[in-house]
Amino acid sequence: MNGTPIFIFAFLLGLKHAIEPDHIISVSNIVGATKNIKRAAMVGIIWGIGHTATLLIVGMITIMLKEEIPNNLATLLEIGVGIMIIFLGMKTILSYKKKLHSHSHNNDGIYGCGIIDYIKSLSIGFIHGLAGSAAMIFLTVSTANSYLEGGLFIGAFGLGTIVSMLLCTLIIGIPFAINNNVNINKFMNLSIGIFSLGFGFYYVYSLINI
Repeated sequence: MNGTPIFIFAFLLGLKHAIEPDHIISVSNIVGATKNIKRAAMVGIIWGIGHTATLLIVGMITIMLKEEIPNNLATLLEIGVGIMIIFLGMKTILSYKKKLHSHSHNNDGIYGCGIIDYIKSLSIGFIHGLAGSAAMIFLTVSTANSYLEGGLFIGAFGLGTIVSMLLCTLIIGIPFAINNNVNINKFMNLSIGIFSLGFGFYYVYSLINI
């Protein structure tokens, strides 16, 4: 597989990769904390940038060193993702309790600060990229014929994840943006937190019992 087709292939894989459940659930905890649709979109873009940056750095270093990430380490990194999702879910639930007791009806006082949301999104993207680096390295080595082609392959894959996650965060953010009922938004946020907590424990359990 050479030339343009390999990069189209990588881009399409990136589109599909971004919508994996652990990715969507993680960013939902951030998107649910804002009523600003532009901010929700930026959360998706920045997540994709963080994810791509990690893949490029770790992927290219390991490829050039002709090393592979051991299966045990790859599994440990995935468990780290599960623990992160549990943490995000717990934080969202605790945030709901805090908002509930504050009795605030000011949306600006309820939803998170933009720069903090972006830092969180970037960090989550880094962690997801690190956890997915083992599979990405294998895929790159099996399709690319040179280091340059490998880097471009990962870049095209990353662009696909950015586009896909941008669309996902827009879709997730719309209900929060158009709904003016603070209590309903709080309930939706709580639902995201509870689901994240449950999924995180399931994710870790499934990896431990492989």
